[in-house]
Amino acid sequence: MLTRAQKEGLVSNLADSFSKNPNIFLVNYTGVDTLGMNALRKVLKPLAQFRVVKKTLFARALRASQLSKDPVQSNAQIAIAFGFSDPVAAAKALSEFAKAHETFNILGGIVDREPLEAADIVRLALLPPREVLLGQLVGVLAGPIRNFVSVISGPQRGLVTILSKRSTT
Repeated sequence: MLTRAQKEGLVSNLADSFSKNPNIFLVNYTGVDTLGMNALRKVLKPLAQFRVVKKTLFARALRASQLSKDPVQSNAQIAIAFGFSDPVAAAKALSEFAKAHETFNILGGIVDREPLEAADIVRLALLPPREVLLGQLVGVLAGPIRNFVSVISGPQRGLVTILSKRSTT
């Protein structure tokens, strides 16, 4: 049993984590055994900090951090994953774990300080990784420049072609 001082320390620690981390994912881990939880922690270690919390302490920490909405309104056992930088990677890892374990499910979360429902987190997990999105953006931005250079170099290329044919004849 935790003392009042320990509970207040946990609440302040959680509230501090809420203010420092813009990406927070809430999950229901009911029915997942210890081996499964350890496997999830191992997968999430480079992506997010994973903590099991009591709902009452979680609700107090939400109020203390002045977040807009309490995304958990169920009787589930909750755990929190504080995403470090890439919310897509953490959401993808949680979604894949949820597919492998029937009783594990995503309850919702907060991404960039905006509350999201579970369906939104699952859609977020379907996005490609950040590096792929950045590569696609570079390709889209480079396309018009590449076409412009091709149009500009067309007359010179034509002149060179004519001169090379002329010199061979």
